[in-house]
Amino acid sequence: MNKVQKLHGKALIVLGLLMAIGSVSAQKTGVGPMGFLKENPIGEVGLLQAYLLMALIGFSIVSGCKNTNKPVWSIIGISAHLIPLLVVVMYGSMFKILQVEYLLWFSLTIHSIGIVAEITALSIYFKKS
Repeated sequence: MNKVQKLHGKALIVLGLLMAIGSVSAQKTGVGPMGFLKENPIGEVGLLQAYLLMALIGFSIVSGCKNTNKPVWSIIGISAHLIPLLVVVMYGSMFKILQVEYLLWFSLTIHSIGIVAEITALSIYFKKS
């Protein structure tokens, strides 16, 4: 199994679950970096789904690449990051409106790192082939 895929998958699981817990907590209390969710609870609907789906994708990458070291797991990882990256870029102005531009930069950074990690995993795979 590719160590990059394993690390990336585990990071997705941990970050996805932590972000889900953080967003639920912020929506209930109004405290923390996502405290704006208390006044915008509909945002929590999308965020909670997204965070839990990223954790599930992380679990899929870890369990899938244990059995087969195929590039499909890297493609799944890249795709999982490209979708939210595209949405964040498309709706970046909303982060400014809500005065949470720091979350825009956090999201851009995390998803870019995930894409780079999986491109690295692909390059390792193809060098071995």
